[in-house]
Amino acid sequence: MAAAFDELECLEALEDLGAADQQDIPRRCITDRMNLFHSLHDEEFIKRFCLSKTTALTLQDKLQINGTRDGRGSPVPPHLQLLNTLRWMATGSFQLTIADTFDVLQQLVSNCTAKLVRAIASLLQDYVKRPSREHFSNIRNYYFEMSGFPGVLGAVDFTHVPIQSPGGARAEEFRCDSAYPLLPFLLTPVANPVGQREVRYNISHSKARNTIERAFGVLKMRFRCLTIPLKINLTTVMATICSAAVLHNMAVKYKEDLYMCNDDGEEETILRI
Repeated sequence: MAAAFDELECLEALEDLGAADQQDIPRRCITDRMNLFHSLHDEEFIKRFCLSKTTALTLQDKLQINGTRDGRGSPVPPHLQLLNTLRWMATGSFQLTIADTFDVLQQLVSNCTAKLVRAIASLLQDYVKRPSREHFSNIRNYYFEMSGFPGVLGAVDFTHVPIQSPGGARAEEFRCDSAYPLLPFLLTPVANPVGQREVRYNISHSKARNTIERAFGVLKMRFRCLTIPLKINLTTVMATICSAAVLHNMAVKYKEDLYMCNDDGEEETILRI
């Protein structure tokens, strides 16, 4: 009889536990975690996200990011979505690595980056513009003083961004041809210079072209995601490239430094923009 009562008490205890499990238990809210906008000083923040806190917050306001929930049902605030995206763009790390850094699911990183690079790319016309005619004179003077090349209004070049081949009939559309045609408004180097005039022309041309080559170099140093094969769909690839241009021009506009590190993570130099 005593054994029967003991068994009954055990069953009642299990029922009590079951009832407790059915009660509303507050979900873990990701907003309760350490907010890197508060915990990092500005230099540390720039090293990790390639933008200052002020610029990142300005961007967050412009994007008007809505809160979301991760696969566990936990709320994910706008600032964390933005930091996930900026960290991926700054490092080019695997999404799983970014997820582990912020203690979120990989799927959340994938969803956030796909959504936010499109949102940032939508600002392209605000931050990537042709110079207006009122600036033409200053541009010509800048190029002439720098290279000795008269009448230059800009330099044109391309840079390779590695992507995973889409395969199929469209694969060839994403291969670049390095040749630019010689046009009345587009001057190219002399392929095999003969004599001092053509040699001097090529030297001046190279100095003038260096501006765009340097711009691409700084862009890729700031956003390492452009240096690794992007294993994302083509629409997101194009949005990522455009968003990198937007963020780079924001950083240039606000004169933000670029911290360059070697492969061991040791700081090498600071590039003043």
